[in-house]
Amino acid sequence: MPDPPYRGVPTVFVTGENVEPDMSRCDFAVTFSRATADARHFRCPNWVSKLFAEGAHPRDLLVENQYRRSDRARPNFCALIARNQVPNRLALASALSKVGIVDAPSAVIGNHPPIGPRWSDKIEFLRLYRFAIAFENAAHPGYTTEKLPDALYAGTVPLYWGDPEIAADFNTGRFLNLADFTAMDELADMVAYLDCDPGAWRSMSEQPAYVDDTLPECAQEERLFAFWDEIFRDAVAV
Repeated sequence: MPDPPYRGVPTVFVTGENVEPDMSRCDFAVTFSRATADARHFRCPNWVSKLFAEGAHPRDLLVENQYRRSDRARPNFCALIARNQVPNRLALASALSKVGIVDAPSAVIGNHPPIGPRWSDKIEFLRLYRFAIAFENAAHPGYTTEKLPDALYAGTVPLYWGDPEIAADFNTGRFLNLADFTAMDELADMVAYLDCDPGAWRSMSEQPAYVDDTLPECAQEERLFAFWDEIFRDAVAV
């Protein structure tokens, strides 16, 4: 976390990366952190801002707003879209290769033709798959990126690893979390079971994305706007 230059106005540290804020080095902060108990900090993990940036909204993941995903044809087994060679990703892809073909159009594995660069290209690609590997680059409390929400948005069943507190925001009945299994092969066995039982897959895919089908506090834009209003009021008062 860098020392901000003095500009005569309040300074705001904003990051979507896995960096805990040091509130002694800024006036306000917007990060993923759950551990920062400071009124000058707002928890907004990057999946929230990324949905807004793409013209979508976190409310799109509420049951009343979702596409009827299970009605779509999903001819393909599992997708992996990632740039970083995280060992866990490769290990799961290897374990799943005994069940079906894992299509990876990006830098990791790269066994499928590239898809377009837009977020909508990613979503349309994932909509062709029954499962998607949605492993984070790191596991840290509160650190949740776009990987899980994008897979949920596309209606596939995500295979997740990352935030140990993911259950605070997302319904763990809607995806498979490596943390709930004793080994990678055990997770792969559950994927194989769901893939052989369309009813079980459909039941999971139709679960709410959020806990109690309620928008998490970090994704409530009225709270975010109120936080930024306070920052601008402070700036004007300087």
